[in-house]
Amino acid sequence: MNITKALGLDETQNHSAEYNGVKFSFEAKKHTRTPRFMQRCVDSERGNPEQLPKALSEVLTAWDITRDDGSPWPITEAELSRLPMPFLNVIVNTIIEAWPVNKKEVK
Repeated sequence: MNITKALGLDETQNHSAEYNGVKFSFEAKKHTRTPRFMQRCVDSERGNPEQLPKALSEVLTAWDITRDDGSPWPITEAELSRLPMPFLNVIVNTIIEAWPVNKKEVK
């Protein structure tokens, strides 16, 4: 059995969010509800903020965030670490809100 295909691990989902009155969109892996992602989010809240950029770099696949010159802002752990935590939290919260809450919603 191809576990990636069977679980849809390559599927992505589009999201829209807003930060400081500016709307943006991003694409993330659809099935991010993994022990590793959840633990990194918890660790971030418990005093290890570097875990949040690490977690997001593993699930974000695209976005419309750009630098001042219009070039895309890279979705890497190092580049995400340069962004404000409240902005990163908006992304995490948007992803979490999209998670299915019960088995009826799971594909």
